Amino acid sequence: MPEQVTGYKCEACGGPLAFDAATGKLKCDYCQSLYSVEEVKARYAKENQQIVDEAEGGAAVKDEYFNVADGMKAYQCKSCGAELITDPTTTATSCPYCGNTAIIPQQMHDLMKPKFVLPFKVEKQAVVNKLSSYYKGKKLLPSSFGSTNHINEVKGVYVPFWLYSGTVEADCTFNCEEVKETKNETEKIITTKHYVVKRKGTCDFTNIPTDASNSMPDDLMDSIEPYDFKDLKNFEMEYLLGFIADKYDVEAKDCLGRARNRAEESAIQAAADTVGNYDNVSEVRAARHVAYRKEKQEYAMLPVWLLSSQWNGQNFLFAVNGQTGEMTGNLPVDKTKQLIFNLLWFLPEFILISALMMGSGKTNWTGFVIAAIISLIIMLISNSMRVGSMRPVTRKRQADNYLKAGADGSKIHLTIKEDTYTNTTVKKEPIRKN
Repeated sequence: MPEQVTGYKCEACGGPLAFDAATGKLKCDYCQSLYSVEEVKARYAKENQQIVDEAEGGAAVKDEYFNVADGMKAYQCKSCGAELITDPTTTATSCPYCGNTAIIPQQMHDLMKPKFVLPFKVEKQAVVNKLSSYYKGKKLLPSSFGSTNHINEVKGVYVPFWLYSGTVEADCTFNCEEVKETKNETEKIITTKHYVVKRKGTCDFTNIPTDASNSMPDDLMDSIEPYDFKDLKNFEMEYLLGFIADKYDVEAKDCLGRARNRAEESAIQAAADTVGNYDNVSEVRAARHVAYRKEKQEYAMLPVWLLSSQWNGQNFLFAVNGQTGEMTGNLPVDKTKQLIFNLLWFLPEFILISALMMGSGKTNWTGFVIAAIISLIIMLISNSMRVGSMRPVTRKRQADNYLKAGADGSKIHLTIKEDTYTNTTVKKEPIRKN
């Protein structure tokens, strides 16, 4: 027979319980009764432990009945007896037949249990409403997309994350310049003072999130940051009720590189921000040295709303931060609108620049070529910005939101701060008269 799950029911009417983002309590879908997480946890603690004990005691039988086709797993609903088929990482689900919410305690027991959970604060209807407003202002969006595409599914998911904390020591060198220009009747004199600037210091990072699920696109999860971890709770399975929840299938050591790269970039930028008001600053990348100390990671479940939509045979996936409501997802681009906007940028710029060329006496074909090149560059930049607004999903490169500032507000505690003057160069350029 399939393995057992824990079905959480209302004491008043027997209806299914689910976590309510508005109240932070467990709510009955039928009679609207509210229960605290601690209250429901105490009521079902014995049953959950019994299921885990039975799963461990019947390990020989478990392998025979637990696994089904393609690595999926089978469980039995405690309310109606139906067989629930889930993937191997699912820890919370609901019965499609009776709607009863269910926790699969032995799934959470099989691997390390999460230490923290960040409860949902954004409700489902708010997420659905947000999708239509997400389309607004997207000038390249096909006109029919907002009216004809259909939301296939809206589901709240607790996604497994590794939260990395630690100290990064950044040792950087910059070449800096102070530039001063003077003029006389015949020439322009450019005087440049050169400096070698060294910065070394430490930055403290707390809870850099990296999703630990192979089924979740990393760039999509990065794009709905940041999270406010002041709301973290000690993990209790009851927070998962009414949502889908997965356990991690990517080890902490395999996610560490992503978190380190983000912390490194933020530490280098924090060091660069302490460099004075030079006219030109460039880092000597060969001299960069970054070291990590006091690293640790915690396992947590973070709230995400996922919306899947179809249009013209294409699938579109949108994600909403279940705590803050931040939404992201790539949108289709109307090629005809894109062409029209590009022409509307190119032609006026070309006409204006050509007129300026004619005014300066450059009326030959060279002037028109220069005008066309400049107009094309302007058009490509504007096109890139418009297309970028349609495709905001991207990997995070920095971890500034998780950088712990000092008491004085500084992002980096400097141990070395040296600005060394090296030499001065003088360059003279003749002034050409039109």
